[in-house]
Amino acid sequence: MTIQRGVRQTQGLPQLLGKLKSVEVGAKKAVEMGLLRAGLHLQAKSQEVVPVDTGALRASAFTRLVTREGGGQFAPRGFNADVQVGYTMPYAIYVHEDLTMSHKPGKIAKYLERPAMEEAAAMRQIVSAEVKRGISQGARSTKTESPAKSQAGTMRKALDALSRAFGRGRN
Repeated sequence: MTIQRGVRQTQGLPQLLGKLKSVEVGAKKAVEMGLLRAGLHLQAKSQEVVPVDTGALRASAFTRLVTREGGGQFAPRGFNADVQVGYTMPYAIYVHEDLTMSHKPGKIAKYLERPAMEEAAAMRQIVSAEVKRGISQGARSTKTESPAKSQAGTMRKALDALSRAFGRGRN
């Protein structure tokens, strides 16, 4: 920064703003990727315990980033991203909710809900690691150093999104 006749001029402000934008974009993309990876983790854990008769239910599992409504084209949502994990077979909800049905050993009703609760900490870790990696890559993508405060603020936004997605303090 230089001072000229009482007027403050900030040198490098465009570069700094570009750097901050780069960190934010990196963090937003990382939240989406982290949520998708966490969703895939949940899907895999769920498929381990989903009841199997013909295999159709297990094969119908899916994980996807939610798209913008209307038009069906994917629209990145960054810190507000949503990921869906589920099963497409019409009877999936009945198998999931009917606690009176007997299943083969190791297979359970609540085949999605229970792994979601049991794996919440692991999924938070997956998203957190992805966000840290995204912020780090965003910070390195331009020549100017990003201030620690802006990185911390971006990290807070990302972790807030993570907390909303998986619930605070749930293990």
